[in-house]
Amino acid sequence: MKRLLFLVPFLLCASLPGQIPEDSPRLGSLVRGDSLYLSLQDAIAIALENNLDVELQRIGPGFAETDIKRTQAGSLPRGVPFSVREGPKSAGSSGADLLAPLLGPAPETNLSVAGQTQLSAGPLPPSLDPVLSGRFSQNHATVPQVNSFQSGTSALITDTSAWSINWQKGFLYGGELRAGFENMHQSLNHLRYDLSPFHATSFGITDFGTLIWPLSEV
Repeated sequence: MKRLLFLVPFLLCASLPGQIPEDSPRLGSLVRGDSLYLSLQDAIAIALENNLDVELQRIGPGFAETDIKRTQAGSLPRGVPFSVREGPKSAGSSGADLLAPLLGPAPETNLSVAGQTQLSAGPLPPSLDPVLSGRFSQNHATVPQVNSFQSGTSALITDTSAWSINWQKGFLYGGELRAGFENMHQSLNHLRYDLSPFHATSFGITDFGTLIWPLSEV
């Protein structure tokens, strides 16, 4: 139970109501008596203050910061599409769309100038958490020989083992560093083979997908 107490602050923050944008009070200050004194500069200012596209771009950096935190934790960022949906209905007839005569037979309810605003566009950054992986395999095969003169034995026995270990880590500047080590061992009872058992080892470090330090030994 104590382990779940640290989730309480996050749940409280998630339940808090968000800030709802309100209309600009500038229009009310321009009314004197029964007349509205509206200049061109006031009309432009009111249009910008009540523009939902501008408000959307203001909250965009907050979503981008969450993508940075997700990436720092080793997760992939999420591109969340946002669009301003405006579809006023006619006050005269129920169900009639005012936009239909203007935009054609198919009603269009997206009046956003920016359209679909995609956050976190571009290639996905690599995982910043280091990843260590390994692999191991063991094979054994016994194959009867039709002609023992060629192999020097009536049954060819082959034992093969291979294992590898790899490490990779991404960085904020977009680079990715990888290091890997592989080893293979093979032995067989073929009398005509001069090299048995056989060992092969390789080690390499790559950065940005380019090998910068290769080393192999047989």
